[in-house]
Amino acid sequence: MVRKATTPSSDAEALTFQVDEADAATRLDVFLATHIENWSRARLQRLIEDGDVLVNGRTSKVSYKLKTNDEIEVDLTPAAATDFLPEDLPLDVIYEDEDLIVVNKPAGMVVHPAAA
Repeated sequence: MVRKATTPSSDAEALTFQVDEADAATRLDVFLATHIENWSRARLQRLIEDGDVLVNGRTSKVSYKLKTNDEIEVDLTPAAATDFLPEDLPLDVIYEDEDLIVVNKPAGMVVHPAAA
């Protein structure tokens, strides 16, 4: 069973789940990933680690095995917005057409944002 509530003072949505027999012995993160649409398991794990998920009113580990009648409270706190700024880098373009580009990237050049 799930109950939803939106906190008026924030963008976070609050969910409450009651664990039934079918979900007993399931890991907390797996349970949330199967019951909350459009949220990745990794993001849900971060919510658990940050204390935004409570099981029976207490913080819990990602790997906690659920028991029948456990009550899970989740504050779906959106991830902090990040602003990525482009850099004007000289790139060695080997080949380019409408569908493909081949770039000779120097070793050590970061090509995507990484966790801080």
